[in-house]
Amino acid sequence: MSRILAHAVFVLAFVAMNLLFKRPEFWSYLPLFGLMFASSLLIYKQSKDALINSLILAFMLRMIALVIMPWLSDDFYRFHWDGLLWTHGINPLSVLPNELITGDFDLKGINQTLFQLLNSPDKYSVYPPIAQLVFGISAFLFPEDLFYSSFTMKLFLVAAEFGLVYYALRLLSHYKLPKELVLLIVWNPLFLIETHINLHFEVIMLCFSLGTIYYLLKSKLRFAALFFALACLTKLLPLIFLPLILLKIKRTSFEFLLISSLIGIIGFTPLFLNSQALLSFESIKLYFVVFEFNAGLYYLLSHLGSLLVGYNPIAILGPSMAVISFFMILLISWRYRKKQLAEGFLMILCCYLIFSTTVHPWYIMSLIVFGIFSKLRFWILWSFTAFLSYSAYTSEIVSQNFWLIALEYLSLLGFLIWEFRFIGRSSADSVPADIS
Repeated sequence: MSRILAHAVFVLAFVAMNLLFKRPEFWSYLPLFGLMFASSLLIYKQSKDALINSLILAFMLRMIALVIMPWLSDDFYRFHWDGLLWTHGINPLSVLPNELITGDFDLKGINQTLFQLLNSPDKYSVYPPIAQLVFGISAFLFPEDLFYSSFTMKLFLVAAEFGLVYYALRLLSHYKLPKELVLLIVWNPLFLIETHINLHFEVIMLCFSLGTIYYLLKSKLRFAALFFALACLTKLLPLIFLPLILLKIKRTSFEFLLISSLIGIIGFTPLFLNSQALLSFESIKLYFVVFEFNAGLYYLLSHLGSLLVGYNPIAILGPSMAVISFFMILLISWRYRKKQLAEGFLMILCCYLIFSTTVHPWYIMSLIVFGIFSKLRFWILWSFTAFLSYSAYTSEIVSQNFWLIALEYLSLLGFLIWEFRFIGRSSADSVPADIS
């Protein structure tokens, strides 16, 4: 009975949150998110003997999400904009929205209404090929209908989540872990909202990333290389896993690198045939020297730096933290070269996010997926506290609540200390190496 009640409460809270409120009303919809979060944990605890039923209900909930427009994030409008440009034969990596809207262009679907919805009209697009392909298909089918363009993109994400669940279940079986752990993904409210409401493409990247791990465990190197390349063609993030992968597969690392590199080059070539498209790297560079959001360690160091030099030191601090993160990732990769691959990914991601200057809520989705293969559970807490960053949008001007950011990271730090002390410095110590 409690399982049925937990599912019902989750669904009702999800529907109410996404239909009754707007993004600035953070303090009104936060309790509903909290209710969903508590219900998701109860669903996991109570659904051991009803895994299939719970998975079916989870995907039925995705059908409801198909008809809800993105509202917590406005990234979708840039997705549609990029897709429209492809339909007109224009590479979105080579032209700024500002240039199009003020120039002498007459392009179907490109108008002031859509332009006003863009969040970075003065920045070049940075989305990789597979994401751009989905944008293009959706815009080609529905160039002037945002609802059906969103609907089409979400269909791709639902299909990707089917693949993600398939590989997650196979890996849980391989590691001899309880299969109901997959419910911590599909019923996690942050994962659900960021994927099927806000339309973030991490789920496609994560599907291919789990496929990479699965085929490496099955000694199917070429399939693993293909899936790794596809993951990078969706999001560039999986590149941080490459050192660990190469250390794990040792003598076959050259073949893996060669195959994945060739596929990656083939995939990226259409985007960079136009030399003007290289300007998109300017937008990527801004990620390290300009953009900052919900970054606990960075804000602490930035505040101390500002006291010392009298101005925001992000231009120096951002790249410096990126360099430190790079060497920390190499160190973690070396440590996990003889341990469980999936948890190695988890720890690399955790390091990467801690040293980032920008930590949007959907970045935590990757921790959720790789976290189910570990005994560590800090990522569950982070998947709740990261949502607090939406408090920044309670007004037209984005203004972050540093008290909530402090709460997010101090609670995370405290939980991490507790876990590493009582569970062990690495949960992988009790797990045999998965690739020899």
